[in-house]
Amino acid sequence: LDGVTVGVGDVEVALHGLSPGEVLVRGFDVTARGDLGDVLENLTRWATAQATPLAFDARSGHIVWNDAFGKGTTLEAWDTSVTASAGRLAVSSPSVTIRTPHTKLGPWSVRIERAVTESSLAVSFDPSTPNPALSFTWGAAQTSVVLDLVRSPLSRLGIPSSALGLLGEVEVAGRSSVLVAPNGKAQGQLGLYLFGVRTEGGASPMDASVTARLNGDSLASLVL
Repeated sequence: LDGVTVGVGDVEVALHGLSPGEVLVRGFDVTARGDLGDVLENLTRWATAQATPLAFDARSGHIVWNDAFGKGTTLEAWDTSVTASAGRLAVSSPSVTIRTPHTKLGPWSVRIERAVTESSLAVSFDPSTPNPALSFTWGAAQTSVVLDLVRSPLSRLGIPSSALGLLGEVEVAGRSSVLVAPNGKAQGQLGLYLFGVRTEGGASPMDASVTARLNGDSLASLVL
C-alpha cells in the first residue's frame, strides 16, 4: 500500500471449525506519508480490492502521519482502536495531535466511522468532556456539521491563542450548524464568541462575537 507502513504486535485468530473467524490485534504501529485525501483514497481502493471483506479488531495502536495537511505537518494518534467488518470501519483515539511548522494542536479525542451509506467524524477538543464538540456526518440523506463549544479557554481546547493570531488567554464559546440537502441546498447558522481578546498596544482585553445565517446552494455562492 503506497505511503503506508504497518507493524503489528500480538495477533489472535479465532477458529470456527477449520475456518478462520474473528481477528484480534493487540498493539500496532502505522506510519503514513502524504496528503490525507490521497492516502485515504489509496487505502479505500486497496481494501475494496481484497477478495474477502476485512474483519478485525485492533487495539493499543500508534499512528504517525507525516505531511497529512501539507509539507511539514504531522498527525499523531495514541492508544488507537480500529474495528473493521463487512461494510463498516471505525477508528478512534483519545489523544490526537497535529503539529505544523509553527504550532501544535491538541490533544483531541477523535472517532471516525465509515459505513456503506453514511460516515461520521466526532471530535472532543477537551478530551475530559464526554460529548464531542464537533460532529460531521456525510453520505446520508443530508450532510451536517455541528460545532458546540461550552465557554472554555482556547488552551484547554488544544488551540494556542497564537495559532489564531490572538494575544493572551482567550476564551471561546458558541454553537454553529450547517445542513446540506442532496440537491445542494444549504442552510445554517454561525455563532462564535471570544472573551478576553487583546490587541497589540491595547489597554484592556475586549470581547468579540461573530454571528451569521447561511442559506443557498452549496454548489454556487452562499447568501449571508
